[in-house]
Amino acid sequence: MNNRYKELKYNNKIFTKFYEINDILIKNNFNWLLDCEIENLRLEIFKDTLIINAGIWYNGIFEYGVIRDVDWRNGIFLNGVIYNGIYKHIKVEKGIIFNGTFLNGEILFADIRGGVFTNINISANCIVDENITIKNDK
Repeated sequence: MNNRYKELKYNNKIFTKFYEINDILIKNNFNWLLDCEIENLRLEIFKDTLIINAGIWYNGIFEYGVIRDVDWRNGIFLNGVIYNGIYKHIKVEKGIIFNGTFLNGEILFADIRGGVFTNINISANCIVDENITIKNDK
């Protein structure tokens, strides 16, 4: 049974078989995802961009793409867009953030347009919308 992926939408088709999804990810240069600890991801490849629409990200390095409504436990986000979700122990190298709940970590360079940030070190290199919530429990 495949617990890594729920599905992959690609070229107007939906794939659910583990080996098919891995083959498509490799052919589209998303082989970095194979090294990550993940569960039940709903994936999509649209205009050469990897989109994760749901699932659990336990650990790994997300190189580039879009993440929506993910339960992120630990890892590094190198570049892309984040929409909603819960992010525990995250390091964001570069990106755009539209909402979400962030618990512990750091954001080095980002355009932050919403969200709740608890115990997150937000670098001075970030552009921060005035409507975000920042909390520090430490």
